[in-house]
Amino acid sequence: MALIFGALTAILSHYTETTSLQDFLRESFKKPYPPLAIYSAICFTVISVAIFTTPFRIIQLRSPLTGATEYAASYRAWFEYLLVMMGTAALLYPCLTISRLSTKHKLPQVRKSLKIFAICLIIYTLSTPVLTILREYDYAEYELVYIIHTCLLVLMWYGFRKPTVLASFFESQIAQVSRKPLAEELPAKTARRFSEMGFQPNQIFGRSFLLEFDPSSDYEKVILSLVSESKDLGMVPIIFTRKSSGIYANIPDKRRIQFVILTPDISVPTRGSHESESLLPIRDISLILNAVNEFTKHHPERTLIIFDSLSDLILSLDFPKTYAFTRYALENLESRKATAIFLLNPKAHSEEIVSSIRSLFKDQLFYNGKEIEIIKLSSPGFEPAEVKEEFSWPKEASLKESS
Repeated sequence: MALIFGALTAILSHYTETTSLQDFLRESFKKPYPPLAIYSAICFTVISVAIFTTPFRIIQLRSPLTGATEYAASYRAWFEYLLVMMGTAALLYPCLTISRLSTKHKLPQVRKSLKIFAICLIIYTLSTPVLTILREYDYAEYELVYIIHTCLLVLMWYGFRKPTVLASFFESQIAQVSRKPLAEELPAKTARRFSEMGFQPNQIFGRSFLLEFDPSSDYEKVILSLVSESKDLGMVPIIFTRKSSGIYANIPDKRRIQFVILTPDISVPTRGSHESESLLPIRDISLILNAVNEFTKHHPERTLIIFDSLSDLILSLDFPKTYAFTRYALENLESRKATAIFLLNPKAHSEEIVSSIRSLFKDQLFYNGKEIEIIKLSSPGFEPAEVKEEFSWPKEASLKESS
């Protein structure tokens, strides 16, 4: 457990970009982190000594709960000093590091979760040596230690009950939206308005669309014009994309839009280069779903989700995971009558995969390089006039946890 807690601490505080256990082990050997190296050396020393020297004898004690006879290990004095050294190392590295992280982070939810973890870790480390005082009364401490450790692990789970403790980062993004005027216009100058491309605004809001495109076309201008008109109507565009995407590159003032950058280079949500940008690990579907949920939880009629693109997700992960993500996301969006556009490059996949993705969408579009063709259209959404009036995000809605 000491080694596990040490590894968790290193991942949270130093090796933040590792995405798997193999990545963490490789990075820790390639670029050793002195505090982790010293801590691990102490743990391995104690474990090795315990295995090869057997520094204990068996004694009889009583159970504090049932009074039954129990057998316990009584350690030699010199080995107890080693155990004290390992406990001290645990207090100085995992416990102290997590405690510092819990006070420095800007997000209240993250601070709270890390504080819970730090307190539990300190109690976990101290509980075993403190409870050995029961041996003075001929009782074994094991049963009480197991009960306390189980409760502490449950509390640790409570602190990390979301896909990651940093999942509440998205709630803070919503809080940032509440402080911005929602009728701001994009400074980007697009060639034509979205409604001039063969598709009226009142035909899109309140639906979730699949937009197929030819990658050789200027499909980016379709999204840019949609973003521009949605801002004119008082909506907040949330764009899930890559930094190498043409859509990301062609919007000059990125502070005016909420960006969620999907990247394979991180393992936990991270702040971007400016306050309206966040980074998400593209391999973590649960985090991406959580982000969609958080951004559409309050005033979904004011939110425009643009997912650029399903093709990237299929090629980065696999089709089954992308299919499951799309299905769950659409169920969430439809239940809230939110507006969303999912981009797909049909030429990048087999006909079987494209047909399966199409089957998920009630509304489908195709951009032919000149205008938008309506392939399939379900019942009407809502008129954009309904979203023109000003509003502010309620304070209690911005930081409340998701269930």
